[in-house]
Amino acid sequence: MKLSNTQLFRGIEEPKIESLLGCFETKEIAFKKGEYVLKEGNPTEYIGIVLSGAVIIELSDAWGNNSVISGVEKGGAFAEAYACVPGSLMLQHVTAYEKSEILFIN
Repeated sequence: MKLSNTQLFRGIEEPKIESLLGCFETKEIAFKKGEYVLKEGNPTEYIGIVLSGAVIIELSDAWGNNSVISGVEKGGAFAEAYACVPGSLMLQHVTAYEKSEILFIN
């Protein structure tokens, strides 16, 4: 996937994106359907970009029930608010809705 097609990098040329990414710690991780991408209660320093597949963002209640509050498809970003506040804990968890590949940017 071309990163210039993502929400975060829209309008920036690919060579400039590659140069920008060189300034950050990045990692690509593949997830199976149903696998946790980020867990509630854990900190994260990474913004996630869905390169393929899709993820859902869920909120758990006191009884352990999960409610889907958002979905993020190919090209979308998630966890940006948590990544920008050092030490903040995830209030939701992110799960792979289908087989997905995620680019994490610190």
